[in-house]
Amino acid sequence: MNEPRSKPWVRVGRGALSTAVFALIFVLNPALIAGCGLLGGSFEYGEPEMVALLDSVNRTERWKFSHEGADYELVLEVERRGKDSTRKPAADDPSVVRPAHSCENRSFVRSAAGCLDTTEMPIVATVTLRGLEAGAPLIDRVPLDGELEVIGLRLERATLRAHDESRAIDLSSKDGKTFDIRELIVKKDGKVALRFSP
Repeated sequence: MNEPRSKPWVRVGRGALSTAVFALIFVLNPALIAGCGLLGGSFEYGEPEMVALLDSVNRTERWKFSHEGADYELVLEVERRGKDSTRKPAADDPSVVRPAHSCENRSFVRSAAGCLDTTEMPIVATVTLRGLEAGAPLIDRVPLDGELEVIGLRLERATLRAHDESRAIDLSSKDGKTFDIRELIVKKDGKVALRFSP
């Protein structure tokens, strides 16, 4: 008996259709296949954990460091900027915690097929910096706007930045619990008077 053969164009058609659907999904949203999207996880922390991380900065009494033979101490008081803050929120603050998914950003430079899950919280840092020998503070309780940024889906790596035209502070956390100074810049008369980066 002759059994009916499958038609070759049907086999080719199914393969071509699968390939076309896959290519269309990849072109419309490459993150579904190569990065975030459906294959990515979900955030394992929320606003309360980020506020607790800010509190860890406030519990740190002082950061002491030496630079060019002089000893300094840095004191920070940090609070989130927003509806519960004692400081008025900026007009461009759409919310207190903003998750940012870089998969949604546009770039005209071809990037590696990856994305970075981040969450940002606007903050205000009141900064005091004094030289231990000098006594008088270089910065005396100056409020600086900034942000706390957590990188990833877990509360492990975080960066706290605060700055204005004359000062910039950059702290980093590798464990999501404590911070170290990454960089500190103080300008006087438009020129860098102190730049510390361990």
